[in-house]
This record gives sequence, C-alpha cells and structure tokens, in this order.
Amino acid sequence: MKQFFKQALTFLSIIIIPLMGIEISLQGLRPYQWFNGYANLYRNMKVDYIFMGNSMINAAVREKEFAAQLSEKGKPVKQAMNLGQGYTTPVEYLFGLQRMVAVNPHVIEGAIIFFPATGGLPDIRTWNDNWMDWHQPALLADYISYPDLLKYCMKSNVSLSEKVLLVASKHSELVAQGGLLRVGTMYSLDEAAEWLTHGGKITKKGVLVVQEGGIRADEDAVANFKAQAHRQAAADLKNQKPVDWDATVLKDIFTYVKAHGGKMCFIYVPVGDVMRKPLSTEIRQQDIRNFEKVAKEWGCTYYKPDFQPAGEDDFPDLLHLSEPKSHLYTKALAEEYMRNPP
Repeated sequence: MKQFFKQALTFLSIIIIPLMGIEISLQGLRPYQWFNGYANLYRNMKVDYIFMGNSMINAAVREKEFAAQLSEKGKPVKQAMNLGQGYTTPVEYLFGLQRMVAVNPHVIEGAIIFFPATGGLPDIRTWNDNWMDWHQPALLADYISYPDLLKYCMKSNVSLSEKVLLVASKHSELVAQGGLLRVGTMYSLDEAAEWLTHGGKITKKGVLVVQEGGIRADEDAVANFKAQAHRQAAADLKNQKPVDWDATVLKDIFTYVKAHGGKMCFIYVPVGDVMRKPLSTEIRQQDIRNFEKVAKEWGCTYYKPDFQPAGEDDFPDLLHLSEPKSHLYTKALAEEYMRNPP
C-alpha cells in the first residue's frame, strides 16, 4: 500500500508540477494583456483615440495610421489604441474601461472612444444577455469584480457550466486561457511539422486579413469564420425583437465615458452580404434609423466614411475586411473625422 501511494504521488507530481509552472507563467502575463496592458502603459498619460468592439473593428481600423493622419506637425504625436477583440461583449468593455480609470483616473479625459455600427447597427445587447462568450472567458474573468461575479452567477439565463467556467477562470489563468493554449499549440505544432518536412519552409496559407484581435487567417480558421458568419447571420435573422436603446449596455458605456471626460462616437463598419442579410429586415432597418436618432440625442457623432467595398472578395472570411482594404477604410475614416470633429 505504501508503494502504491508513493507511485501515485510521483505520478501526480509529474502532472501537477508542470501545470503549476504554466499557471504561474500565465499569471505573470495577466498585467500585460488587453485592458490591463494599456492601463499600465497609460498609467501616467492620456490616450487620444480608443477603438472598441469585436474583431471586425480590429480588422478594419489601422489605429497607428489613423493617429498619424490626425497628428499635427510640431505637436505631440496622437495616441490611438485598437482594443477590438473577437468573442467580446459590451459588458467586458465597460469593465475594461473601469480598470483603466482605476489605474489612471484621467486616462480618458478628452479621449474619443469609437464604437462600431457594423452594417449600421451597433451592439444591441443588454444586461439581461450573457456577459461572457465561453470561447474566451478570460476577457470577462480578468475584469469582473466579485460583487458582479455574484450577480452573474445569479443569472437565470446562463448555464451552470458557464458560471463554473467564469468562476474558475477568475482564479486560474490556465482555465481562462485553456482554449487559446490548445488551439495555439496545435497550430504551432502543425507549422513546425511543415517546416521540418519542407526543408525549413512554410507556405503562406489563408487570406489577407489582419491577424490581430484574435483573428487568424489560415485555411482552417477561415473555414471556421465562414461557418460562424452563417450561424451568426441565421441567429440574428431569428432574433428580430426591436431594440430599446436605453436598456443596452452601450448606453451605460456612454454614460461612463461622459462622466470621466471622454467623448463617445460611432463609426459605420461595412459588412459583407451574409452579415447584411439580417440587417435588411423591416425591424432592423427601423432599429438602424432609431439608432441614428438616439446617437444624436446622446450627443455622439456618427461617422460614415466614404468607403464602399468592391465586393465579397473584400471580406475573405465573410466577417472581416481584407487587410489591403483596411488601409483605405482607415484613410477614409480619418478624412471624415477631420471634416467633422466631435
């Protein structure tokens, strides 16, 4: 029996010790990730422009080019950040802004916060919707407070498994980043195998999409994005309840930004045919018209850059604007901004 326990302890040590090492390493990276990273970067200074939203705005806007176009000769260079990220929710952006302000109370004073109106409609989710996408639990776990975590766990429309996932992710980066680690490891192993079997060469695959904000451009990822686009479009077409803009999380983000000296604006982000279909219904067209009225009531400038996609080829994975066209879109956005500053 003693020998059995000795062998069991040895076996567990082989598993637990490496996992503990990975956990400690990931915990060390937490201060440099997403909002945490920018909060530390701008601990003692302000930011001029912040782009927020999902990966579609990350793909469309080249923030450094935008800031460069708006910078004036002889004056300090404008500072811009693009926090667009795949699998995000508006709640995570509100909590992320709160984290930045907690580190530097003046960080968004005078800043312009851009949110996308994809196809003319911004994020319509409310506090009654799920605050987390289970694909990326770290995006909420790193910023949610314990009182809000309790509120999340009390939500009746969230499954027990997602509640457990968020609680575990709050206390373990290995759990929070587990999905990304698995995908990233498999992708790296595939590339390593190709490098070894092809004489140290890796053939470029996929499409010309900016590979930031959780976006991948390899063939498997593109296939997944295309399937995701069709699923999302079908779900959006099914869920056609009119929007109450005062009930959206976006309204609370606007209130928070205004209270801390920032200005919130919206920008039209083009979409392809698949994602445009659920926006073409009578209900959604009315929501789009209502949104434009609400944006004016809130005092938010709504920018519609002079940019028209040439066709579906400009959306190689059906979701994201192609990398070459993102530069043209960014240039058009900067020009529109300069014509009508908020």
